[in-house]
Amino acid sequence: MVVDVVEIAGEDHGSVVPAAIGRGVRFVLAGPATVPSVPSARDYMAMTPEARYQLRLDVRALPDPHRIPWLNGLKKTLHGGLSKAELELLHTERNAMDARHGTRPHLINAD
Repeated sequence: MVVDVVEIAGEDHGSVVPAAIGRGVRFVLAGPATVPSVPSARDYMAMTPEARYQLRLDVRALPDPHRIPWLNGLKKTLHGGLSKAELELLHTERNAMDARHGTRPHLINAD
């Protein structure tokens, strides 16, 4: 089950109902987010830097309830399957791609 908790500022006990219904309908009509599968460490390393960047952008667009578990899964997979040098290479690559494209990760990424 996917839920989204939002405080609706400026509403009281009675006026929050219409605002909540409108948001609830939009939430349901949007449907579930499509979450990519977490690649193995070797599959991730076999991707081109551009493909890894696009995957990161796709994951960054996910809502937190999907994005954070996905990132935790990738982190576990990479740390279990790559050397320290490979991990540092990926970190440097991510920073360089973000700088080149003017993007940056969320403040909260993984546990």
